[in-house]
Amino acid sequence: MNTHSTDLKVFGENISDCFLYFFHEGGQNRITSQLKGLGELDTGLITILGTFNLQSLDLTTSINELPLSYVNPLISKNSVALDGEINGVFSIDGSISEPKITGNGNLDDCSVQVDYMGTKYYVNGNFNVEPDAIELNGLEVDDGNNGGAFLVGTILHNQFKDWNIDISLNAEETPIELMKTPYSPERYFYGTGKAVGDINVFGYDNHIVIEANLETSEGTNFVLPMDVVSSSDWSSFVEIKDGLEKS
Repeated sequence: MNTHSTDLKVFGENISDCFLYFFHEGGQNRITSQLKGLGELDTGLITILGTFNLQSLDLTTSINELPLSYVNPLISKNSVALDGEINGVFSIDGSISEPKITGNGNLDDCSVQVDYMGTKYYVNGNFNVEPDAIELNGLEVDDGNNGGAFLVGTILHNQFKDWNIDISLNAEETPIELMKTPYSPERYFYGTGKAVGDINVFGYDNHIVIEANLETSEGTNFVLPMDVVSSSDWSSFVEIKDGLEKS
C-alpha cells in the first residue's frame, strides 16, 4: 500500500506532508514513512523504517530539525520550557504499548527557560537515549550574557512519565546568571544572581532539590524578605556558612 497525504492530524498535532509505504509479509508489517512539517511551527522531518506487529517493534527513525518544544507537554508543569531543534537517529524496539527507544542525538541552538529562577540558557551538544533514560554527556551552556557552563546528567522516566532528574552544572571560568526574579510577596527570595561553582539539581515532579557550591560575582543582589517566613523556618532552606568579618 502506498499513500501520500497532506495536512493530517495525529494525536492532535498537524503534519503538513506524509508519505507511507506499507506491506504485510511473513507475519510482519513492513513500513517506510516520512513525515514533514510538524505542528504549528510546520518544521521538522521524521523518517521511519522497519517492521512491527502487535507484539514487537523493530524500527529505525531519523529526526531532522525537529522542534524541541514538542517535548514540553511531557515535562512536569512549572519546571522548564524547551525550544530549539533536535537531530538524531534512534532504534525503537519493545512493543506498541511499551516501546523502548535507544540512540544518539544532537541539540542545535536549543534554549531552556527556567521560569522559577527567571533565567534562560542556550544549549548545544550531544545526548544519548536509553529505554528509561536520557543521558546528557557534556552540553555547552550559555546564559546569553557572556556567562558559560558545562552540563552533565541523567533524566530518568517510565515510558516518558514519572520523570526523575539528576543534572550537574559546572561554571568554573566565567560567572553564569543563576537568578533574575522580580519582587513578589509570595517569594521566599528574589533578585539577581551571578556566580562560579557547581550546581546539582535532582528530584521528581514538585520535589526538586537544588544544591549549590557557589561564589557570587559582581551583579548579584540576592534578597531574603523578612516578612515571608519566620527566622526559624529559614533553617529549612538556608544555611549561613561564614559570617562577615569585622573590620
